[in-house]
Amino acid sequence: MEQSCKSCGTTLEGSYCFNCGQRTISKRFTVKESVGWLLTNIFNLEKGFLHTTWALIKNPGKVVSEYLSGITIPYAHPFRFIFVWATVSTLIAVYTGVYDEIGKITAGMNPDNPFGESFGQEYGKFLKQYMSLMYMAFIPFFAIGTKLFYMKHKLYFAEHLILNSFSQGVSIAVGLPVMLSYFLVPQGSYMILGVVSMILGILVVSYVNSRFFKENIILSIIKYVLNYLLLFVQIFIIAIIAGFVHVMLIKYAGFENIYEGLKDAAEAAKAAEVAQ
Repeated sequence: MEQSCKSCGTTLEGSYCFNCGQRTISKRFTVKESVGWLLTNIFNLEKGFLHTTWALIKNPGKVVSEYLSGITIPYAHPFRFIFVWATVSTLIAVYTGVYDEIGKITAGMNPDNPFGESFGQEYGKFLKQYMSLMYMAFIPFFAIGTKLFYMKHKLYFAEHLILNSFSQGVSIAVGLPVMLSYFLVPQGSYMILGVVSMILGILVVSYVNSRFFKENIILSIIKYVLNYLLLFVQIFIIAIIAGFVHVMLIKYAGFENIYEGLKDAAEAAKAAEVAQ
């Protein structure tokens, strides 16, 4: 008996609809089937995340070149690839208390600032909730940098997004052993591990870029460090613009001024601390 695709009505001739790509599902969903599908998609040897990660470690130039040329079946989708590894990394960081420690370090950088402690706590909470999304949000900024530094290769911006998703994703995956070591070391060593993690990330991304663009690894490292600095410049400019727009909205559009309340609360907390 012929089956029709449940999404578009096309007559099915296999496990997937050739018209819309819908997977043929003839049974009701069960927990066992859902878990099995998840594990298959993550760990299968054809296009799983582990396979793609290992391929990027062995020969990143081949992986990126093939994907950009249209050979996509053997590999995980680049945006899903970085999202999965970013989520895994964030979960490890949350359970090891890394983001809480980052918040404390941030607050300790300027102990005289009445907003310091509260800002540090809120910053830690922000990292817990949004860090996996921030990894992905940084990709367009890194793509701007690689498009600028590798202009002669004439890649489209979307191709730079794919390149950076793969390179950032594999750098997160390679850095997971460092993240796991947070379970084993005292919190006083977190800053050292953070530096190690950052250096490892720079080396991995530079390695991917050097193999794909066929250039000297030292030159790739220099370009990536400059790209990293460019990222902070772009974020700083966006923050200034957003702050200016917010102030204008408060002044001319009647938005609530939350800054005065925060300032009063911080000063009151500081005064109470001094009194004790």
